[in-house]
Amino acid sequence: MRPVLVIAGKDLRQRLRDRSAVVIGLVAPLAVALLMSLAFKGTENFHYTLALVNADRGPIAGAMVQAFESKSLRSIVTVEDYARQTTAAQAVRNGRAQAGLVIPAGYSARLAGAAPLSLTTLTNVNNTTATSVTQSIVSSFVAQLDADRLSVATAQSAGSTKSTAGLTALASQLRIPEQLVARAVGARQLKVISYMAPAMSIFFAFFLISYTARGFFEDKDQGMIERMRAAPVRPYQILVGKSLSVLVFGLGSLLVIFLVTTKLFGAYWGDPLSVVLICAALVLAIVALTALVIGVARTKRQAEGMSAPSSSDWLSWAATLSSCRRLQRSCSASPCSPRTAGRCEPSPSCRPRAVPCTRRRCRCSPS
Repeated sequence: MRPVLVIAGKDLRQRLRDRSAVVIGLVAPLAVALLMSLAFKGTENFHYTLALVNADRGPIAGAMVQAFESKSLRSIVTVEDYARQTTAAQAVRNGRAQAGLVIPAGYSARLAGAAPLSLTTLTNVNNTTATSVTQSIVSSFVAQLDADRLSVATAQSAGSTKSTAGLTALASQLRIPEQLVARAVGARQLKVISYMAPAMSIFFAFFLISYTARGFFEDKDQGMIERMRAAPVRPYQILVGKSLSVLVFGLGSLLVIFLVTTKLFGAYWGDPLSVVLICAALVLAIVALTALVIGVARTKRQAEGMSAPSSSDWLSWAATLSSCRRLQRSCSASPCSPRTAGRCEPSPSCRPRAVPCTRRRCRCSPS
């Protein structure tokens, strides 16, 4: 156990002294997350301006204006009055307002008649969300008006002796029995940093695979691995020690980013215990990939090529490695010719991440 801790401690000291490792593990994730948060700042909150043309000035139009200016909608929409429809349409077209609503003159007076007037919404293809919100609010208000008109017509058909104005006043006090009510169930509004900080920390954490594998082969080229092997250290202890350094550094960098973004920038990652467990699982996956790369690669160039491949590269590499293993077994079972003394082995072209094993032939080399 002590050789493993010594190797891990040596790698950690080297990693902390190396500025590139600190940049990749801490500085770069924080910087990119902050820059992305500044770029998308304000997108988590929705607010728009409504260009309103109230040519009616009647009680029904006043009730609709009050609905848009209510306390529940104040954080979503700001109403600006316009005298004419053309000026309101120009404001929506130029972007000063994101949507518009036109209430025609005589709308309240003709609502109880047989041919009520229609409302007009002004839209812009560049502000579809504001258009949808405006149409939803207007549709809800018009649905209530249609229910009131239906109630008055039903009462008059049933032979009510009250006047139309009296029935309208009574119907206006009613509400549609089935309504959609929004209630909070524990959800919270997340800032952009709450998305960017975990994403960037996970993205840069995978660079540890390439960094650790490259460091392993640099140690091997400098003869450090041979000196370790000369000591009473087994090969698996070297691999475990280097993997342990990845575990400590990766988990530490993720937790530092978690604490910094949470305390200083108000990011919300979730339940702290769950965050720690997920980070630990992620780092263990990175450790496993690092051990795989170090165990399979033969040179530093191969390790760099296998460190961050795409999914198709991984499948191609796995297929090549499998065919090389089969060829190796077949060569081992094939004896060399009597004229060539030695052992039978695969052709030099058969190497993982190099030329695929298209020529499945063996060669005899002197022993």
